Amino acid sequence: MHRFGEAIAATLWVGSGSVVSHDSALAVYGLGPAMPTVVHVSVARRFRGTRPGPGVVVHVAPLTAGEVTMWMTYRSPQWCTP
Repeated sequence: MHRFGEAIAATLWVGSGSVVSHDSALAVYGLGPAMPTVVHVSVARRFRGTRPGPGVVVHVAPLTAGEVTMWMTYRSPQWCTP
């Protein structure tokens, strides 16, 4: 399994435009101590999928293209770029 497999799975589950965010993004960029017990994902629109499982928190945050960066196939808020 990939080191950030749970984060990858969470963004795929939430769908297009979703980003790894909050403490999860800090862990991906090596700025936090470890991946948190829940994966935080932000998406610009209201999430209409099934209720997230106990390991995923979905936030609504309309991020512009300038606020998002790609790193190892992850989309995350620009402020997390090392």
